[in-house]
Amino acid sequence: MNLAKYQSYFHDGTLIDIIHIKNTVEISISSCEIDLNDLERKIPLAHDGTIRGKIIVKKNIKVLIDKKNIPLNELRMFYDRAEILNLNVSKNEIKIFLLWKTLRPVVKDEKYSELKIEAEEIYFENIPTLLDPFEFTEPSLSEYATRSHYHQLNPEVSSKDNKYLDKEGNPTAQGSLASYLTDSIKIKSNDFSSNYNEKLPISKYEMEFHDGNLINIEHKDQNLTLTIISSELKTRIVDIDNIKVSFDNRIKGNLHFDEVTKILKWGKDFQGPLNMFSDFASIYYLKFYEGGVVLSVIWERYFPRFQELKNDKFQIEAKKIYWESLPNLED
Repeated sequence: MNLAKYQSYFHDGTLIDIIHIKNTVEISISSCEIDLNDLERKIPLAHDGTIRGKIIVKKNIKVLIDKKNIPLNELRMFYDRAEILNLNVSKNEIKIFLLWKTLRPVVKDEKYSELKIEAEEIYFENIPTLLDPFEFTEPSLSEYATRSHYHQLNPEVSSKDNKYLDKEGNPTAQGSLASYLTDSIKIKSNDFSSNYNEKLPISKYEMEFHDGNLINIEHKDQNLTLTIISSELKTRIVDIDNIKVSFDNRIKGNLHFDEVTKILKWGKDFQGPLNMFSDFASIYYLKFYEGGVVLSVIWERYFPRFQELKNDKFQIEAKKIYWESLPNLED
């Protein structure tokens, strides 16, 4: 799709996300609402009448912000999102005038800036199903409850008033908007890149495991298996591709670690074996990176009454990590 033909529709549009995958940059954007009758050539639009998709940038990439060169690895979402004031696209250059915005805990305009990117290869992929993590889809629910999100557990929790960490790494209360983190809102920590790991396709759905369950652990010698179940997928906004889903719209299966090389528990070496602390655990954070996984859970029990027992955060690395899909698994 030739984005230059439609660039005028991106005034009052949205910069949704910027991610790095190896030597490629993907810039997710959404246009303003469009009347199909205004288009000379009909193209697929998102459910809200916008053009959504990704600008793919490859090879010899040069980045300037406000006419100053910056290293490629420093290009990121500097705030929660940005309003697009103007978009100009040519064969080897993108220029976007932006108004950066903070959305939590209150909506606030932050700063204007000009983003200019030069590269040998620039093209646009039209993706009508592209998810905007800040889009309201069910107004009756709280702002982020209707889309993929996760929470970061506070290792020093003492009550529900400081159960989670916000995006700055500061304690925040259970149920607070600041506790809801999305893939575009990365907590300031030493955790790893959220980029999709092509070698492990299940990592594409890591956000869907928030509010899922860890139901079994098998740890024998140097091999470890975690049996995990995702939350119920919102198939209207989650694009399911090459993944088996159970009858109740959940991803179920075993996450295998062959030849485990490292296990950290709250950042400290853990001398196994790793076992279930209770009958099951709720998954609050699952993050894949090259060669490893970060997993945060709350151990829970239902009998004789429901009770949250304790929080744990693990970092597991292994020579081989792979997914075994079990859509008929009974939990």
